Amino acid sequence: MMFLVCFLSRFSSGKCLAAGILIGLLGGCATTGTAPETGSLSQPAVVQEPPQDGNSESDASVAQEAQALERALDLFLRDQKVLIKQGEFAVEWSTAIAWDSQNTWLPVEDALVFAEMNNQIETSLVTGRVGLFDRIELNVTVPYIVQRTEWVTGTQQTRVGNGGRGDINWGLKWEVFYERGRRPELIVDLSSSVGNGDRDVGGGIRENEVGVTFVKTLDPVVFFGRMGVGKSRENDGFRPGDALSLMLGTGFSLNDRVSLKFQTLGDFTRRSERNGVKIIGSNRRAVSFQVSMTTMLSRRVSIEPLLNIGLTEDANDAFFGINMPVQF
Repeated sequence: MMFLVCFLSRFSSGKCLAAGILIGLLGGCATTGTAPETGSLSQPAVVQEPPQDGNSESDASVAQEAQALERALDLFLRDQKVLIKQGEFAVEWSTAIAWDSQNTWLPVEDALVFAEMNNQIETSLVTGRVGLFDRIELNVTVPYIVQRTEWVTGTQQTRVGNGGRGDINWGLKWEVFYERGRRPELIVDLSSSVGNGDRDVGGGIRENEVGVTFVKTLDPVVFFGRMGVGKSRENDGFRPGDALSLMLGTGFSLNDRVSLKFQTLGDFTRRSERNGVKIIGSNRRAVSFQVSMTTMLSRRVSIEPLLNIGLTEDANDAFFGINMPVQF
């Protein structure tokens, strides 16, 4: 075809050669243009299947570990919140010593003598917590109390010491509302003492109490408060006065292992009665300030020293204790 074009155009040999090269290039372009390109629309689309989620079980395990860690960090709020889930169990061992000094009138041989009373009370508690449901917790506390009292009247000193088991106490806590938005978390609790403790250490008192607690988080600080009302039953003609307990506090985590909590506690009790007659001076207005520090020793074991300072005459002068909760 190149020679035919050269003949018809009657060009010179140089022009014929140039025309031949041009036609050859055009023919080559036409030939190569018809070849399908890799990845062109004429090729069938390759459907890429989504990768199989082979780590779903591990992801669920990671989520459970994260929830457990979050609850462990909230351990310093275990008295305010419901942290034990259904089927879980926790034990807490506590020991504390309290000191108190008061000036009072002591009846001696049908007369009243002005005396100074010094009290030292050592208390050991074992508390068990079990999750009945995810939002309902049952707790039982068994105390053992050693009380030492010293009476000072002029130059005379009298010391009395007693020890024994206190009243067993059981309680239920129900998380009514989760914290959401501006709404605080709301917990309702009901507790009762069996009244089977030794009389020498203040046992033998049956008391029922109902309380309401709120918890509100303003990260990184948590605010909480509680109000409770208690009523005691008569026992051998003696009935302690009705009680109102108030608590306001705040807490925060210093890091992923240490938390601090500050509380102001109030316990207000009306006059007790004996055989239906009110006992003068038996009402109490005890207000104290308490600070505690919770440290995680491991994921299941923590230690919590605390210090309580009395702010009113009816409160203990000082109170120091150590708590050690263990979760199973």
